[in-house]
Amino acid sequence: MKTGEVADQAGVNIQTLRYYERRGLLPEPSRLESGYREYGPDAIRTVRFIKRSQELGFSLTEVATLLHLAEGGPESCESAQALANLKIGELDEKLATLSDMRHSLRRLVATCTRPRDERECPLLRSIEDGTIREPPPRRSRTPWSGAGYGIPVIGRDLGAFGLLVRLVAGTLALAGFAGDVVSGGLDVRTGVEMLGTFAVLALFYTTLLRLLGDRVLARANPWIGTAIVLAPLGLTHLPMVPGGVGEGVSLYIGLSLVLQAAMRYGGCEVVAVPSLVLGRRYVVYCPWNAVDVVERPLRFGSGRAVRWVAAAMAALVGSYFLFGGELLDRLGLQVAVSPEWAWTLLAPAALLGANALAAFGRTRGLSTAVRVDGLGALVTVALAAVWSGHLDGTLVWSLVMLGGLVYGLFTLARGASAGRRSGAAGAPG
Repeated sequence: MKTGEVADQAGVNIQTLRYYERRGLLPEPSRLESGYREYGPDAIRTVRFIKRSQELGFSLTEVATLLHLAEGGPESCESAQALANLKIGELDEKLATLSDMRHSLRRLVATCTRPRDERECPLLRSIEDGTIREPPPRRSRTPWSGAGYGIPVIGRDLGAFGLLVRLVAGTLALAGFAGDVVSGGLDVRTGVEMLGTFAVLALFYTTLLRLLGDRVLARANPWIGTAIVLAPLGLTHLPMVPGGVGEGVSLYIGLSLVLQAAMRYGGCEVVAVPSLVLGRRYVVYCPWNAVDVVERPLRFGSGRAVRWVAAAMAALVGSYFLFGGELLDRLGLQVAVSPEWAWTLLAPAALLGANALAAFGRTRGLSTAVRVDGLGALVTVALAAVWSGHLDGTLVWSLVMLGGLVYGLFTLARGASAGRRSGAAGAPG
């Protein structure tokens, strides 16, 4: 189908088609031997979709995201789910505003039989007063704020126990800094370095998410975004870095953990501040997500009675090893608990493993239940090994990060290869 035919049937001019191609909204057509452009069968439908979306108030940048989702979204399932949920939240906000406007206009219709100066028009009055409800900053809604969002997304959504863990851990960290300040254990130079580091981290990560959030974090595999976010922190461990810098990093992370609990955001704690500032929530992993991986199947799977018992056991053991021991020490209570008690986590791990095997037997494939329960079982065993002292937690996380990054790069390369093959298939022979 030639350029003029597409433009006529889609109701646009030729310059508009060229502009859509430059913006990447419309694939560049192949050329015939005569030199004429030849568009594919979906070109008209795509152009009509773009125009209709613009009429509904979407920007071309937002239209590009919608087209990306219409093609299946990012390679990663969790990234696709996060991006789709982000657009669902934005659509809900638009619908709420339109509903308010419709209600105002209905008030006008209901009073139109009155003399003109007695008619009610809340829409106009609200606009004049500046009180009409504007959509809040764009953000993705979480499964905890409404129905219909399915299983929580690790690296973005936060459950009850994950919230508690982050809140207590962050509060303990901040209490430690407050104690140093009150007792005079923090000298002026260290304090300046600490506060300066805090400010630099907040500014750096806010700028990073502003520049790369929608372009990279919302589209690429989450492990790639995680590597981008966490890599700069490695510089703070260099030998020549002053001690106050490390203290500043700890302060930033402690405050971010408390902020995460308040926001119910389950991503990496270092991006909690920019997530609040920018109103966006991206899927970014961190070691704390191990808690979320275990909590997710225990809260949302089938067989609720047995799972609640297992969840209670995991929560009790996890609470002690994550923050309970430190909290008891701060309170002056000496409670001797052997690290070997961590192995009691094998009970909930066995439950999750059995459920994963049962789900695999029913589906004969890697269904959502198989993946969620199976991953929960593996992480529960790993936590037991780390807390009992048989594995080094830093080493485990480093290996997980390395494996995740390799997987992320593999999916990126596979997606690029599929795109090249698709382009080659659409080229004229």
